[in-house]
Amino acid sequence: MTTRKPHEDLRVHVLEQITEIEGLRQNAENGQKAIQLLETRLQEETAKHAKFDELSARIQVLEAENESLKDFVKTSASQEHRARKELREKHARDLAELNEKLEKSQGRTVTMISKNKALEAEAEAIDKLIFPSLGFEWTKDSNLSRTEAYDEARISIDKLFEARWNRHGSVSEEETTITHDQTYGTGAGFHQGLQ
Repeated sequence: MTTRKPHEDLRVHVLEQITEIEGLRQNAENGQKAIQLLETRLQEETAKHAKFDELSARIQVLEAENESLKDFVKTSASQEHRARKELREKHARDLAELNEKLEKSQGRTVTMISKNKALEAEAEAIDKLIFPSLGFEWTKDSNLSRTEAYDEARISIDKLFEARWNRHGSVSEEETTITHDQTYGTGAGFHQGLQ
């Protein structure tokens, strides 16, 4: 009985040791699983952090692009405003220049009309001196133009001189001068009236 007791104690001790070892092994396995789980979580967190860094970098790029776009839009707006202002100023200058040219042209037209009226009046005055002296009636409404009428008048004068020459053999200088003054007129006004 004395021998059985130590043996039984030893067996109990061994079983306790085995149980303790099994517990330690189980703890080790659990610890290993916990470590693997932590590593997995760490990798996931690291991946999330990497994605966060990537997103953060992308956001910084987008912010930089946005600032660049704002500067571009601001610069473009300023350039467009300046271009429109220059265009408006140029349009105003061109319009003022055109109005000035138009006023000058209208002034020249009015002057020319006035000169033409004066020349026409002078020509009509000459007409009233020349044509009646030849027994020749002419108005602006006649079928003949003024130039054609003067040509007819010259022909009539030539015929008149020829007839007088044939009748008298000669024409005195005084008669020639009087006839010339009565028919052709004197001064530059007559020649202007022919134009």
